[in-house]
Amino acid sequence: MAITVDFLEELFRRLSQAESRQLPESRVLVVDDDPLSNRLVIWAMRQAQLQARSTENPRTAIQLLRETHYDLVLLDVELPEMDGFELCKKLRTLPGYENVPVIYVTAHGDFENRAKGALAGGYDLITKPILPMELAVKVVTVLMKKHFMK
Repeated sequence: MAITVDFLEELFRRLSQAESRQLPESRVLVVDDDPLSNRLVIWAMRQAQLQARSTENPRTAIQLLRETHYDLVLLDVELPEMDGFELCKKLRTLPGYENVPVIYVTAHGDFENRAKGALAGGYDLITKPILPMELAVKVVTVLMKKHFMK
């Protein structure tokens, strides 16, 4: 973790010197039926200078995804009405979301759920309980990779 933080610090330093290679503002959608978890994840995203919005309902998430383009989606696996895997599959059918990174934030970090997540179109999985700094580093790293590796 320390090596990653040092790397990001150096990368941000270099980016601040290169005017044309700035990381654009990024929007993150958080979908988790646990309000406390939502608040913690939103706080972590804002500490990383990211615009973040959350919902506890997957159907509301689909509506939000249609209304606003999000650069990354954080999904819980256990959700009411449809699970995170199903929501990810639906997200992949929306215009502009074919390649948007989806990271599952879940207590179910076993191999079976990791495989289901990947097959549903997920990019990665981080297990609960989360460390806010770890989640922020992962999200920023994924967004930077997406932006600078085009």
